[in-house]
Amino acid sequence: MDLRTVINATSDAWLSIAAVKRQKMQIPDMPFPLTVEGDADRLAQVLTNVVTNASKFTTEGGSIDIRTHVEDRSVRIEIEDSGIGIDPLMLESIFHLYSQEFSNFNRTSGLGIGLALARRILELHDGTITAHSSGRGLGARFEITLPRH
Repeated sequence: MDLRTVINATSDAWLSIAAVKRQKMQIPDMPFPLTVEGDADRLAQVLTNVVTNASKFTTEGGSIDIRTHVEDRSVRIEIEDSGIGIDPLMLESIFHLYSQEFSNFNRTSGLGIGLALARRILELHDGTITAHSSGRGLGARFEITLPRH
């Protein structure tokens, strides 16, 4: 499957989520196929979970940039926001089931299963997800990598 299809099919929903908070969202032009083997519905769920989190933890007027990269053996999608950031000591634990590292920022932050579920779905696709942040107030970047088909 081509991940461009998934991104194009779900990007309107992502833009609507960002519009509520007047956030700027950049979704890339993707001239080259992002071909991976996988379940389109589950990969859409992963991307939507990560993009929704980016919006949820980015203040009104902030920005969310989505970038795609085709590498020799993988396809990488980056979702970077200008949001509240993540304590570097928590970068791994946010992927644990029921983790709510951000609950003080947003009381409606959910059950803490979205990122754990995203990681598990990606593992089933031989992919990975990692989080990067320089700390509180400095935004966050999530990288999703899947093997190219």
